[in-house]
Amino acid sequence: MVPIAESYRPDFVLVSAGYDAHIDDPLAGMEVTSNGFGGISQTLVTLAEKLCGGRVVFLLEGGYDLKGLKESALKSLDVLTGQRSQATPWKADVTFETVLQKSRKVLGSYWKF
Repeated sequence: MVPIAESYRPDFVLVSAGYDAHIDDPLAGMEVTSNGFGGISQTLVTLAEKLCGGRVVFLLEGGYDLKGLKESALKSLDVLTGQRSQATPWKADVTFETVLQKSRKVLGSYWKF
């Protein structure tokens, strides 16, 4: 995402802040922790600072595990407000192919790939 955004050079960053990829969410199965969402938020804020003067908007989309939603949204807010120590920028430790394979396994019975 970062190289694509850098080549696009946006005027602002608009984030659809959905937390249904949380590890405790009953639907997605993506296993992102609350700290992981904090790191993703830090990456997006850093990107906005670099490319468009820090102009970034997070719109809450939701999630289905209320505790995970609360903790993850608070981590994002911590990064946005600078109220607490900022998270380490997120770096993927898996390849796109791994994510695609897992998505096919989880979603295969619902979608035809």
